[in-house]
Amino acid sequence: MGQRANAARLQLRKGVEAEPHNSAAAATCKDSLGESAATKGVAGRIGRPYTRNSASRCGFVDGSTHFISFALRPGRPDTAFSQCGLLPRRPDSAAGRGPLSGCAMRQPDGSWDPFDDYVLDFAVAGMRAGERAAIVTLVEIEGSSPRPLGAQMAVTESGAWVGYLSGGCIERAIAEEAVDALAQGRSRRVRYGRGSRYIDISLPCGSAIELVFDVEVPLSRLEAIDARLRGRQAARMDVPMSGPQIEGAAGPARILRRTYLPRRRIVVFGLGPVAVKLASVAAAAGFEVALHTPDDATAAAAGTTASSGAAIEEALRTVDSRSAIVFAFHDHDREERLLPAALATDAFYIGAMGSRITHARRLELMRARGLDERTLGKIHGPAGLLDHAKSAVDLAVSIVAQVVATARNGEAEAVAEVVAPPQPMRTPGGEIADPVEARL
Repeated sequence: MGQRANAARLQLRKGVEAEPHNSAAAATCKDSLGESAATKGVAGRIGRPYTRNSASRCGFVDGSTHFISFALRPGRPDTAFSQCGLLPRRPDSAAGRGPLSGCAMRQPDGSWDPFDDYVLDFAVAGMRAGERAAIVTLVEIEGSSPRPLGAQMAVTESGAWVGYLSGGCIERAIAEEAVDALAQGRSRRVRYGRGSRYIDISLPCGSAIELVFDVEVPLSRLEAIDARLRGRQAARMDVPMSGPQIEGAAGPARILRRTYLPRRRIVVFGLGPVAVKLASVAAAAGFEVALHTPDDATAAAAGTTASSGAAIEEALRTVDSRSAIVFAFHDHDREERLLPAALATDAFYIGAMGSRITHARRLELMRARGLDERTLGKIHGPAGLLDHAKSAVDLAVSIVAQVVATARNGEAEAVAEVVAPPQPMRTPGGEIADPVEARL
């Protein structure tokens, strides 16, 4: 950001009133909120989660590049503000997504999902672009919390962020705290909610959470974790919870061991509207999606190309334990040679469309091919939680919901445990290696 915007941020952090750089924006705030609200909305403590929604462009402006705002109008596609923090304003034509494009799992079109559970790739992208980044981790919960232990946000020094650590109550305050920690160059631990020094930031549930703002995690470590996950392998990060290097966290050194699992994936074999809608709904739910169809019309509707028989069989050989398989054929004869191969994979879910009568015939066919009852019990049929769904969208939602429910029975997305600091590990040559390995 420019010098003027940086100066404005420093004045705000110190609680000193500062004159908005954009007088027109300030006038808009004054007209919408009244002079007191406009002044406080711009010059109040930067961590305060202002909730007035009647103003849309209050704040400091550095040319047309960055905006700082505490009064957001949710859902406005023409505003430079975003619920994921201070973002670069992009041309309206960029990626066909308007000015909010650019803010957490990188999508195929290059944009980011601001509320994704996985945030390290966003930090990697920012750091590769020359920005510093803080990884903010939920390390302690008192009472209830909508997010699990180990949940994270990534915040760059420009104030852009991805991830979420509450139900939306405090993310902007967290982002500004992270920017301050980066400016000071020291990691810190901060409490929010009950018992916090920030008495004007409350959690509606009446609970309290403690966050560690780690400003020292190196790019190489984040890249190593990200590379393993992209290779469909689990990875680990040890987050410092307390100790002399953490401001506000006195006591013996402890770490929170955070384990990352590869993203859930759905592999869809089928054709027609259900296959297309299933791919769309699964992608919206945060899955990696692979659609394999022999039908050109289905492929075109899904924005892909038709798969040959050999390609479909090869796709089955790449299925892992974080993958679900769904057969979305109405011509069920197409499943006959694929089902045995699917059942031989490590997929955590296998579903097939059709009525109960169709499923009974399917099982008889598989028994005739020598498959036992335990193996056949892996098939969810008819696939989905809803009975007699008649809409392609309803059926797609029903199947994705069943896949999520099955996945949750055997996983914890934010696997986290408090442990004592590990002893330094040594390389074969005797040198002390990094004690925080990006691997299991």
